Amino acid sequence: MKRLPFWLSLIITFGLSILLVIGLTYFLDTYTKHGKQTEVPTVAKKNLKEAIKLLESKGFSVQVDSTYRDSLPPLYIIKQFPEGGEMVKFGRTIQLIVNKANPPVVEMPPLLGVSVSSALQYLQRSNLKLGDTIFKPDFAIGRILQQMVNGKDVAPGTLLPFGTKVTLVIGNGYGDILYDYRDFYGMTLKQAYILLDSLGLSRGAIVVDKGTKDSLNALVYKQYPPHIDPISKQPTLIRQGNIVDLWVSNIPKPREIDTTSNFVEDAVLEDAKAKDGAGGGVPVKKKSTNPKITPAKPDAAKPEDQPKPTPNKGEDY
Repeated sequence: MKRLPFWLSLIITFGLSILLVIGLTYFLDTYTKHGKQTEVPTVAKKNLKEAIKLLESKGFSVQVDSTYRDSLPPLYIIKQFPEGGEMVKFGRTIQLIVNKANPPVVEMPPLLGVSVSSALQYLQRSNLKLGDTIFKPDFAIGRILQQMVNGKDVAPGTLLPFGTKVTLVIGNGYGDILYDYRDFYGMTLKQAYILLDSLGLSRGAIVVDKGTKDSLNALVYKQYPPHIDPISKQPTLIRQGNIVDLWVSNIPKPREIDTTSNFVEDAVLEDAKAKDGAGGGVPVKKKSTNPKITPAKPDAAKPEDQPKPTPNKGEDY
């Protein structure tokens, strides 16, 4: 077979290469729909399932990311990119930002003892909301006494759903009325707690005897302030919000009483004085913690006891 000249073989090879490139380009343009644009449908504010069905029917692929907003329903489309109405290449991926089906969990911050303004900041940073506010007589004015959800105390670190409403119990000072408070002797600590809460008194120090295992069922044998003032022998007066300390033991013990002094809470007296200065309230006389010793004054001499003047001789009376 006669071989073709070199120059002719080169021309044929070059021509076939050009035809191959043209054919491949045409195939790719046809397959990828190069240069063909289509309008992106608006799917924002729709349900995710409905949005995916619509986009895929138009030839788009879908990528989904999520966030959480408690004000929106689950799987609600918050945003899309590109936005609806834009002209994009056929088959482009549309990114959707949807609201999560289930709220994420967050930790309950420690709020006990902080001010109300600080507590609100903690709640906001933790993605929690303020629910009810309850004011309770307590010496810690404007401080958080309890943090509750659905009527139950919640410990710091407890996991809560995003956006949970937290109820805050806030101290608002001492009550306005002085009254005789109860004798806790012989009660279990659990019973004493219930009574303290019902009277609006604050739980103070709880001194548990050594060897006591079940402190809630231990018996109260001492309280401060005492129920009866050991010096005046009168019932101790107290205001709502005052602190009560209790001593408990699993073994029944005789009553112990602090006999060192009369009891009148300084804060109660200061509160009463403040009200007196403002023109309100009932004056309260502070009981002395130490017997007041008044130096004896010499008795004035009675007239009959005083010496009578002796008349001078020769004087006429």
